[in-house]
Amino acid sequence: MAFSAPTVSDGFSAPQKGPKTLSGKGIPADVILVADRFEKAFEGLRTTGASVSTREVVEALNRHGREEAELLERYQRFIEEAESPPAQYLVQLILDDEQRHHRVLEELANTIAWASMKGEPDEVIPVFPRDGDDRALRAETRVLLEHEMRDRAQLRRLRRRLRSYGDVPPWSLLVDLMRSDTKKHIDILRFILRNA
Repeated sequence: MAFSAPTVSDGFSAPQKGPKTLSGKGIPADVILVADRFEKAFEGLRTTGASVSTREVVEALNRHGREEAELLERYQRFIEEAESPPAQYLVQLILDDEQRHHRVLEELANTIAWASMKGEPDEVIPVFPRDGDDRALRAETRVLLEHEMRDRAQLRRLRRRLRSYGDVPPWSLLVDLMRSDTKKHIDILRFILRNA
């Protein structure tokens, strides 16, 4: 495997008005876009006159986002430079998850930063109304939950069945990852049922 040396970066400069910059080299365009999204969160802090504790939470999310950005870059480089297609395939699955995690971090930052304002940016996490009772939503959620529960049982059987084809480690791993995703889906749907 021929990997290049990792790029050392000190991350983002402190959020200020004016041009948004990233220090370091080779940072992908989608990471720059995320920097812009975090900048919207800092704009929200300035606009709303946020409390010190709110600022600290958003700054912590931003710090974690900077670390994630460097990790995203490293995973991307791994995929491009690895000579093992199985490793590339599996690391791409990680990269897909990490990109979603990164998006959630910036959405959390924007949600917290703009919490006291109407007309906040699109990158916020919507909340369920406290007095909501959406029967249609609950009914559809129950249907989806039943599907996920069946899927969980089917994946358990599928994993046992794959053993009869020999010990092919990536197959078992992939089914285990799908089982983990199914558990996550069940948790999300149960949350919706409790809050819708």
